Amino acid sequence: MPPLWKIPRELWRIWQQVSFAFVHPFELLFFRLYLRAKPDAVRVQTGAEPWGADIAVFLLFQPGQLSGSTLQTCAHLQQKGYSVVVVSNSLVAQGDWAKMAPFVTQLIERPNFGYDFGGYRHGILALLSAGRQIENLLIMNDSVWFPVLDDSDLLDRMRTDPAPVTGPLMYHHRNPRHSHLQSYLINFNRDVVESDVFRTFWTTYSETNYKVQTIRRGEMGLSATLRDAGFQLCEIFEHEQARDASDALSDTDLRRVLAYEARRNTQLAGEIHGILEIKSDDPCWRARAVSLMQHPKRRQYFLTNHPALNIAAFRFPILKKDRGFEYRLQRKELLSMVEAGTLPAINPVVFQEIAKMD
Repeated sequence: MPPLWKIPRELWRIWQQVSFAFVHPFELLFFRLYLRAKPDAVRVQTGAEPWGADIAVFLLFQPGQLSGSTLQTCAHLQQKGYSVVVVSNSLVAQGDWAKMAPFVTQLIERPNFGYDFGGYRHGILALLSAGRQIENLLIMNDSVWFPVLDDSDLLDRMRTDPAPVTGPLMYHHRNPRHSHLQSYLINFNRDVVESDVFRTFWTTYSETNYKVQTIRRGEMGLSATLRDAGFQLCEIFEHEQARDASDALSDTDLRRVLAYEARRNTQLAGEIHGILEIKSDDPCWRARAVSLMQHPKRRQYFLTNHPALNIAAFRFPILKKDRGFEYRLQRKELLSMVEAGTLPAINPVVFQEIAKMD
């Protein structure tokens, strides 16, 4: 008998699967009829940057005014040698386009259908149809702030890694089949882009406004398809690094990280508070603190690590814009440490957006 709290979740999952099977053909038909009835629903504009061999498809959904950090992301991609194709699932105001155009090769505006993978599909199929010679193809969406650190070398590391498919992080699912590179930032090399399996995936991908199905068929499906075709997938940052790096933290930062862990992991809160009560000059306190950071019950989702680990130790240049509890807690810690001068310099535009958001 499963725990009682799992029953509503499983019933909701079953309902979503049943309703998706019924509704999906109609949403696809509606979207195609909508595009035929309104051929101007998709608009393409040309930016100032010429086409190059490395291309980034940057997916946006920002109805209204574009954020300053989005413009900086475009500039960073351009500075790193990518021709930027912005695919926006909402209209971009002419004033914003004027600011973006110097860093961008092309802007595609389309209806908001299919979440990020709908936009990725549109941009990638346009590139493949045009016969672009692509050395590296990057897909990215605006669910993250990037780069948080101005001197980030993440794109260089992804592009020069010997693996044909690279991303900052892999989501390690309990079912290995569902483990996948997180799709807010992935780079594919030429061998992948020119493969039949890559073209077939995007040609046959069935976009949907069901978020769960977008994750399963899009984010999970893409990694599974490429893995099955024999392409190696590589994550630049690994979950184990966060556990190992805790031993290099100062006593002050380690205590701060432990207090953070106690707030986001109630299962370990009692044990953590017991360790925090031990004085730092006690020879056993650090060993116990580091050991707890390696506890199997510790929350191991890299994106929500304390900033003393992600920003200071790893110089991980990405922050999620998610409004969930752990992300808000993480941003609160980040703001506090930046104001205290105990973190590397954060991009000031990103810092102001974080402060305004929370």
